[in-house]
Amino acid sequence: MSASFTVRYEPPKEPCAKGRNAPDGAPNAFPKKPTDPKASKASTVDRTGFPSLFDLDNASQKQFIPYDSGVITDHMAPTPQDAGRGPSHFDWKQRTKEIEDQVKKRGIRPEDVGMMPANTKVSPEFSWKGYARMICTRLQAASMDPALAVSCGCPPMDWKGWRIAT
Repeated sequence: MSASFTVRYEPPKEPCAKGRNAPDGAPNAFPKKPTDPKASKASTVDRTGFPSLFDLDNASQKQFIPYDSGVITDHMAPTPQDAGRGPSHFDWKQRTKEIEDQVKKRGIRPEDVGMMPANTKVSPEFSWKGYARMICTRLQAASMDPALAVSCGCPPMDWKGWRIAT
C-alpha cells in the first residue's frame, strides 16, 4: 500500500494595469506598481499569503534597533553600549530544579533517579552540573523512552558541554 500527498499554493490573480497586454494579447500578469504611499505600508499576507516589505520590516522590528554610530561595542549585550561585560554563566542549580520538577510531573519516583530530598543542605562547592548529569544519566537508563531525559530538560548525553569544566 502506498500513498502520496502534495500541497501547492497559487496566489489569487492580481488586477492588471489598464492598457497593458502581454505579447499574446492576454492581460499582463504584472500588477501596476502602487503609487499610493499608504499602499506600501499595507499588509499583503491576508490577500496573497506572502508578506510585503512592510510586513517584513514590521516583523524584524528594525525600527527599534539602535543605529550604530561607533558607540556600540557589543551587539550581543542587553544594552549594546556595555563593553567588557564578560562571559555569561549557565545556572545549573536552576536547571536542576527544572529537571526535578519535570521528573515529578511525569510521575517518576524521585528516589529512582537519585534526586535529593527537598531542603537538603549542600556545601558551597557542590557541583550542580554533576548532580544534573547524574539525574540525566539515570533518566536515560530508567526508561525505554530514549528521549525521556531530554524531554525533562536534560542536555543530550553526547553534548560536548558535559565535558567542559565549569
